[in-house]
Amino acid sequence: LRNQGGKAIVDALLIRVKQTQAEQIELHRQIAAWAFLIGEIDQAEKSLKIILSINPDDLDAINRMGHIHLLHGQLNDAESCYNKLLKLQPNNLECQAVSYGNLGLISRTRGDLDEAERRLRKALDIDKQLGLKEGMASDYGNLGVISQTRGDLDEAARLPRKALEIDEQPGS
Repeated sequence: LRNQGGKAIVDALLIRVKQTQAEQIELHRQIAAWAFLIGEIDQAEKSLKIILSINPDDLDAINRMGHIHLLHGQLNDAESCYNKLLKLQPNNLECQAVSYGNLGLISRTRGDLDEAERRLRKALDIDKQLGLKEGMASDYGNLGVISQTRGDLDEAARLPRKALEIDEQPGS
């Protein structure tokens, strides 16, 4: 996409930004998504900041900013984004599962494997409760990485197999 017009799409969307606030949010959401996809992370971040300046509680923008902070190695900022999602959506289990999964990745990056496992298992429990197979598969895969890091190779092999079994189930 980068070489085949992705940047042209971002540029075309930028021209259309003089709209109502709701239209600006939607356009910048599209710009951020396309920019992220083609590797224009700085532009994605600019668009997300615009969205958040209009609506500081925009869940999608907060989540995506967390991802960008992770890419930049800004773990505290990423953690703040995911914790904010938990605070804004205490009854939204799907949002909680995603947030706990991302918080688990931050803990793993920091080397706190116990906390990473705790957060990922919490995400897995919620994903199981909601029947979110994609989330469950991701959680099992990430838990497998933790097991591998700990040197538990049997568990490191078992958990990704569970993820594959979920992906192969009908309706996945």
